[in-house]
Order: sequence, then C-alpha cells, then structure tokens
Amino acid sequence: MKMKKYINFLTLLSFVSLFWTSCSSEDITYSDKEYVMFSDSLEIFPVTNVADSTLHITVGSTVTRDYDRSFAVEVINKKSTAVEGVHYKLMNNNIIIKAGERTSTVQMQGLYDGINREDSLVVTLKLVAPAAKKWDIYGDEIRVDLIKIFPFDINDMEGNIRLHATFPFAEELVRLPKMLEVTDEKTAIIKDMFSRNVDLKIRFEMDNVHNQHVVVPAQLAFRDPGYGNVYVSSVEQMPSFVIMPEKIIALQLDMYVPNMGSFGVFQYILEWITPEQAEGDKNDIVIPFAVNSYVSTFKLK
Repeated sequence: MKMKKYINFLTLLSFVSLFWTSCSSEDITYSDKEYVMFSDSLEIFPVTNVADSTLHITVGSTVTRDYDRSFAVEVINKKSTAVEGVHYKLMNNNIIIKAGERTSTVQMQGLYDGINREDSLVVTLKLVAPAAKKWDIYGDEIRVDLIKIFPFDINDMEGNIRLHATFPFAEELVRLPKMLEVTDEKTAIIKDMFSRNVDLKIRFEMDNVHNQHVVVPAQLAFRDPGYGNVYVSSVEQMPSFVIMPEKIIALQLDMYVPNMGSFGVFQYILEWITPEQAEGDKNDIVIPFAVNSYVSTFKLK
C-alpha cells in the first residue's frame, strides 16, 4: 500500500512477546523494569456497516504487577484528520491493566455513515504514562487509518462487463462486451473471456475484511495453433481485487504454457456497463474475434 516507514506489527509483537516471556524467566534479573506501550505503531481499521465495527488496540506492559494499573489515552488532534463523533467514537480513554496481567485494550468504534469513499482519515493516539514507563525505542503513539469497506454481494456483480486489457487482444477485441454469471455464493464465470466457448472461473474471497481478494484458479484461457493450450492463474504476490462500490474488478493474471514458460503477468480491468452500453460496444466491433492470430506474435519469456 505504499505507506510511511512504521515498525512492522508482526516483528514488533514477536519481539515484545519474547521479551515479556523472557522477563518471567528465572535467568532474567531485568524483570523489575516496567515499560508500557502500544503493541504497534500503525493499525488499519476497516470500517464496515456492521453495528459492532470495533477496533481493539492493545496496550501492553513488559511486566506484571500484583495491583491494577491505570493509564489514559488521548487523541493528538494536530496529527489526526478524522473527527471524533463524526468518523469514529473512542469507547474508552482510560485503560486498566489488571493485577497479574500484561495487556489491556483501547476500543474504537467506526461510524460507517460518517465516512465517505474518498476520505483519507487518520486518528493518532497518545498513551499518557509516566516518563519512566516509556520505552524510547517504541514511543507512546499509534496511528490508526480508517478505511470504509462497502458491503459486498456477489449477486450485485452479475451483468454486462467491459474488458480493458493490452494482452493478448487487439483494441477492437478489448471492446467486445462480456457477461459475468454467478454460479454460487463465492464463484462466478466470465463468459468467453479470452476466446469463444472458454469461460473464466473466478472466486471472491471477501469474508475477511483485512484480506479481501479475488482468486483465479489455474485454468485454460484459449488454444493457440502455435503454442497449444494457454493457461491463466492469479498471482499470490500480486493479489486481484474488487473496487466497491464502483463494481470494478482488477485481475492480475499470469498467462503461461505448461512446461514451457510464461508470457508474463498482465492486468485485466473488468468494468460494469449497462445493457445499452454493451449493445453499443457490439456495434463498434469491426474485426471478428480472432485471439489466436494475435497471441502467436508474442514470445515466451
């Protein structure tokens, strides 16, 4: 996502967890030194239309105590673009780390209706604690990025689509309208995607709002008289995705010939259009569907 350099959550959490575990070891005499901190310096908060769309931000301590410890959390307005009461609600600005425990949480609720599609919203929180309990290497702030996640219904995706691509189509072939048909609650096919009578199967993995993506299983794309069967599949390192509510699918596909090699990874943009637009696209087609004569001009890597 091209963000500023922050402490990596998994790396930090692993290190701190190891430190906390080590502090309880009989071999460690440093266990009396107490620090408190946010578990990360950055959180991505996908705000959904679910009533309990809540983010739990962990605050941890390097040691346990035999008494409750109370700390405050405050919003740094000059480092925030989100407005409390409009874009989010801070459920608690005081936390208590219970006796015998090392962690507690700050809870933030996202206000779905207050967030627009184009908003760039940030909330920066500061942990208010005595200076002696702050560990300089981690700091005492966390940035929370709020992102509005629009509801996904696979049945909304059915209909006429326009393909935008550079390979292996000529411009005239790109504009040939296609149809997406839903086959079950997660799966759909794109009719005649790369050649007539060969459909492309795609799967929508949308249950986890932190990792919504589209999967294209390895499958036949078209047959070429020179290369034979040409296949496509999605690429794990370059996920395919849906842009809602615009109803656009961006597919990153590896096009290859088994046991020979790959043409490369190419992007295919699927844009939903009206039946009238689809009919207009059909009327604009001058060259008949002839993908095979086009593919044979490319060389495998």
